[in-house]
Amino acid sequence: MVGIGGIIRNSEGEIMHIYSRALGEGTNNEMEFEAMEQGLRILRNLQASAAVVEGDSQLTVIASRRMYAGAKASKVTQHWRLAKVTENIAEHLGWLKGLVFQAVRRKANAAADHLVNFGIENPTSILDSFWQDVICSELRNKFTLLSRQDLVNER
Repeated sequence: MVGIGGIIRNSEGEIMHIYSRALGEGTNNEMEFEAMEQGLRILRNLQASAAVVEGDSQLTVIASRRMYAGAKASKVTQHWRLAKVTENIAEHLGWLKGLVFQAVRRKANAAADHLVNFGIENPTSILDSFWQDVICSELRNKFTLLSRQDLVNER
């Protein structure tokens, strides 16, 4: 079982949106590309005018950066299992401006990893919520702490 999770933060590092869900069976690359696609979908829905997009998968970050620079989705990966999600990423990138892609160390991604585990442990739940709508104080406290850790570990 694999899952995805991610966090959208504002320019001050404050959590704006979180997402998590199980994917079923798949590879780590499928998971990373699906997580990127979901994050870009949220940015597009928010009509973000600029964003730093971080991920701990070099493959996903480089592929997304190449597509953002104009490479065709079919050229960045030829694996059939990644074809559709790569096309979806390219479509979202066509609508977004002002993106910067960065690879981060895995330890700087603890909050997103926690969301992945949450999705796997709760396979019938899909978490896709604005942060202010999350009412569970335990969840809010955990992610606030993990998010602060992430920001420290990035440096």
